[in-house]
Amino acid sequence: MKVSGSLPQFENSIFDVAIVVDNPASGFEFSIMETGLDGSTFTGVDLIQFSGSEGYLFDQSGNYFGGYQSGIPFDMSVHYDKTTTGFKYYFQDVLVANNLKANTGVLEERANIVQFEKYGNSTLSIDVNGIVN
Repeated sequence: MKVSGSLPQFENSIFDVAIVVDNPASGFEFSIMETGLDGSTFTGVDLIQFSGSEGYLFDQSGNYFGGYQSGIPFDMSVHYDKTTTGFKYYFQDVLVANNLKANTGVLEERANIVQFEKYGNSTLSIDVNGIVN
């Protein structure tokens, strides 16, 4: 099941994410997205995306960066910079990758939607702060 939530029109921002996966075999997909300037027309560009499958974690480039277990929460922090349309991310408070390019299109590259593809009783909580323009 896909669940989503709206965000203000953030430019530079920090997303602190906690995920609990119900069953590692079922996996998940988590995206920070852009819908356009006013957010009223859904164009659905995934700026940043992470996924999990069978206990393994991957970034949008398919790079493995960690693991997870059933029912045990894990934390990530994603720092997005609109100026460079790039991001860095941390897993369990350890920097994993820096200066990665976000997936961009013709949009303003403002993160304003979070989407979570979940299975079973998996959960995602997110705390966001940043610059709103």
